[in-house]
Amino acid sequence: MKENHLKLSEKMSRRNPKRKSLTEEHKRKTGLANSIALMGRKLPEEVKRKISERLTGRKLTEEHKKHLSETLKGKPKSEEHRKKLSEALEGKPQPWNTGEKCHFWR
Repeated sequence: MKENHLKLSEKMSRRNPKRKSLTEEHKRKTGLANSIALMGRKLPEEVKRKISERLTGRKLTEEHKKHLSETLKGKPKSEEHRKKLSEALEGKPQPWNTGEKCHFWR
């Protein structure tokens, strides 16, 4: 019985030569379906912690950083959010009004 089990697991672990690799379109569709399936769901704290740990320290490419920046630019912010941003930055030096390059100091 043990031998049969090993043979079966060996067969299952080998890649099926008849299986074709997935097309880019199929990968995109399944990824989209998975992201839609998770929309609106509340994740347990344990899952959130695991995701956070996995993504911590991840290095982003310059292209990815640029894409994230462009995606978030122009996104409307609520009055409450703007107030919180203002309070968080209060008392901290701002790059646009400090230093020699600032137009106030010319």
